[in-house]
Amino acid sequence: MKTTEIIQRDLKTMLSRFKEALLKPKDMDSRDLVIKRFEIVYELAWKLLRRVMMEAGIDVAVSPKQIFRQAYRAELISDPKVWFDFQKDRNYVVHLYLEAAAENVYKKAKVFVAAVNEVLENVERELREDKVNGELGE
Repeated sequence: MKTTEIIQRDLKTMLSRFKEALLKPKDMDSRDLVIKRFEIVYELAWKLLRRVMMEAGIDVAVSPKQIFRQAYRAELISDPKVWFDFQKDRNYVVHLYLEAAAENVYKKAKVFVAAVNEVLENVERELREDKVNGELGE
């Protein structure tokens, strides 16, 4: 199994767990669980984007913000600004753990799920196209 496929599988699994955490009645523990899973899903999402672009022969950047710009140009995401906001939220909850940021992450959960689903759909499309092109010798 290729690294890309492993990251893709893990992202799907963790996104499912993120959604499960959102179904729990909201209290401090469930909110903290959502935030922790947000961190993990966020990390897997940008690393998957990076890996897919590397395999497509794109000279990829190192930082997540640059990856999101490149992913937008590669049509893997539709709005890099949304991902810039997620990156900012991730940094606030990981490095500063601001209460307001934690609450903000919880409130943005549905938008985040939709953005990650878009990544997964576009990556799957890209991988299918690469496989078909590879089989056709193009």
